[in-house]
Parts: sequence; structure tokens; C-alpha cells
Amino acid sequence: MGARLIRRLAAILIALPCTAQELPFVHFTPDHGPVRLPSSSVQVVRQDHIGYVWLGFFSKAVGSEPQFKVFGVRRL
Repeated sequence: MGARLIRRLAAILIALPCTAQELPFVHFTPDHGPVRLPSSSVQVVRQDHIGYVWLGFFSKAVGSEPQFKVFGVRRL
């Protein structure tokens, strides 16, 4: 009985400091966010060799080159 109680107490004490990790998410929408997206439907997502993330829409592309920029078809 004593060993079982010690194991239960140890399990409780070990589990107490455990908390769930909260990941920082930024939501990008056409209406809100740090950059206004051209559309709410992304057609393709790619990452280039430098690590920038590119979002492709029907008529524009958005690149994450330190700050997001919207590129029209002519600038691609």
C-alpha cells in the first residue's frame, strides 16, 4: 500500500508542471492581418531555396521576403 501511494504521488507531482505548448499563429485573410491577401483561396504554396514562402493565387503571388509583398502577374 505504501509503495503504491508513493508511485501515485510521484506521478501527480511529475504531471503538475506539464502544460500544453501554445504555438504563435498569425492568421492572414483578405480583410485582416499584417498583409491583405488578394483572395481567400490559395492555389499553391511553395518554399524557395532561401526559405521564403510563396503563396500563389489566380492572378497574383505573395512572397514572404522578410515582409510579405503582393506581386502582380507582370512583376513575376
